[in-house]
Amino acid sequence: MDILIVVGAVIIGFSIGWNLRERVAVVKAHRMLAEIEQELDQDTDPEVVKITIEKDNGILFAYHKDSSQFITQANDRKELEKKLAELYPGKTFGVTPKNLIEIGFTS
Repeated sequence: MDILIVVGAVIIGFSIGWNLRERVAVVKAHRMLAEIEQELDQDTDPEVVKITIEKDNGILFAYHKDSSQFITQANDRKELEKKLAELYPGKTFGVTPKNLIEIGFTS
């Protein structure tokens, strides 16, 4: 009878330890992912300007992605690229693939 109590206690202790270890691993993984996401948000290249492009009646409008501040407008893609290069020499511009599909630059 005493051996059953000891075996039962060992099994219960093992189970509790295993489950506790699993929960700690999940918490650590979430913490690491949050740190990585924060670093990615802060580690943006200062040479890249994130923009959003909208198309209305055939006219393209460029806005800063974060602040939604108007940058410039153009009739076509080449004109837009030229104006952006004039306004921000030496910078490159980042647009999400979804946004490029919405305005018809890619499919």
